[in-house]
Amino acid sequence: MSTEKGSTPSSCKAVCDNQMLFTDAYIGWPGSVHDARVFDNSDILRRIENNPDTYVQGNSHIIGDSAYGQAKFMMTPFRDNGHLTAAQKKYNKYHSSTRMVIERAFGHVKGCFRRLKYLDVEVTNVPLIVMAVCILHNLCIIHEVDIEDFIEGVEEEVNGFIKIFPARAGGLEKRNQIMEELY
Repeated sequence: MSTEKGSTPSSCKAVCDNQMLFTDAYIGWPGSVHDARVFDNSDILRRIENNPDTYVQGNSHIIGDSAYGQAKFMMTPFRDNGHLTAAQKKYNKYHSSTRMVIERAFGHVKGCFRRLKYLDVEVTNVPLIVMAVCILHNLCIIHEVDIEDFIEGVEEEVNGFIKIFPARAGGLEKRNQIMEELY
């Protein structure tokens, strides 16, 4: 998820929780690099691979868009080839609704810190500034600054699926079970 797709000198891929707190941010790749390539080279992927129980405990997982690969720890939507079942369409709808939390988080960042757009800084400093903004964003959330002034017309609901699949379920199995629960 780039902060400004196609127009930024630096890309920001981030993970947040259901309260919009950034739990991981990976900054510094050129904005034109594909999201999946950035994630494949990220520290969080290495940490998940080396110690999955610390980063995606139990049945938890990261909700990713279709740019990412399906994995035990990464739930992605079904690719719509024009032949999705009703259950797959419903899964995709809930998946998209749940993913809105990261869009809201980026919306908050862009709304709260929009004046930074006009800073005249060296491109090499952009990753540091973006990381600082992510930290300031978290502080706004933690200290309950009224962020709704910055985000308008975005759905509030975040869907929580708890213990509907075995702890050892693979990515495809987990996604199919979530879809079946929704249908």
